[in-house]
Amino acid sequence: MKDKSKQWVIKLVLFTELAVFCGVYFFGQEGLPQVNRLKQEGAEVAQEVMQLTQEVEVLESKIVAFEEHPIHKEKIAREDLQLAYEGDEVYYIS
Repeated sequence: MKDKSKQWVIKLVLFTELAVFCGVYFFGQEGLPQVNRLKQEGAEVAQEVMQLTQEVEVLESKIVAFEEHPIHKEKIAREDLQLAYEGDEVYYIS
């Protein structure tokens, strides 16, 4: 009789432990919902990395164009830095 009661208690404890584990795993803050949130966040970060990689490629191509073609340097000097050659007439429109 004592062996059956011990087995019953052991089975009850194991079942209770399993039920608590499943409850925490499926419904707890650090369980399955957290895993799903982290997967979504990982996908968003991967998309952002892809966008930034594309931006870097565009900027690198602009740098190559700037270094290879002197017309780009002149355009930046005239438009952005407001530089001019000697003898050029500069008009300021306000």
